[in-house]
Amino acid sequence: MTAESEIESLFKKMLKDYEDRPQKDEIYQVDVRDFGVLKVQWKICGIEGYQIFEDDKISYKFGEKIDDPDIILTIRNKDLALEFLRGDTFKFTFGAGHKGSFKLYKTVGWKIIDTDMGKKRSRITKPFLTAYFNQKKDFQKEAHQIHCSHEHNEPSSYEVTFADALERKRFIEAIQTLPDWVFRIKGVIEFSDAEKPLLFQYVGGRFEFS
Repeated sequence: MTAESEIESLFKKMLKDYEDRPQKDEIYQVDVRDFGVLKVQWKICGIEGYQIFEDDKISYKFGEKIDDPDIILTIRNKDLALEFLRGDTFKFTFGAGHKGSFKLYKTVGWKIIDTDMGKKRSRITKPFLTAYFNQKKDFQKEAHQIHCSHEHNEPSSYEVTFADALERKRFIEAIQTLPDWVFRIKGVIEFSDAEKPLLFQYVGGRFEFS
């Protein structure tokens, strides 16, 4: 099977697998109340399809475009598309893109670079996914709830890197709305109102800074 054929087959399966989710997933029910109807256009290595998320159903079409989508999700790299569609886990970082878009990058390694403050460990990345948001809607409030990945039956982990210092209040508000399946978070976070980075730990709904 060629990469193109496998991407097409897995893409169809992903769309089909999500069709029955509203009846089974309590987290989905909470998310969709915040979003309302959400129209998502996928473009995976030149293959198109879309999903419409509603409170009682998820409908989809393969090989078609939807008028006036709320979000357009684009994956161009065939190898990364296959990893995503197979449900593989990998470390990623993200950042702002062109004209208000949002980009995810897969971490493929690390390198040491020289800076004015000495040597620094720097991430080596590959572009993974680009999200374009409909400018007619305000997605800032709900942005932390958008999940561009499959469900996994086994526990999985991710690494997230923030390009800039965070606003403490908004970070805590996001943490307090995490779904039940997020059990453990640990990392160093730089806040805009703090003199130095803080160690953050989260376990089963409880969290602390030190």
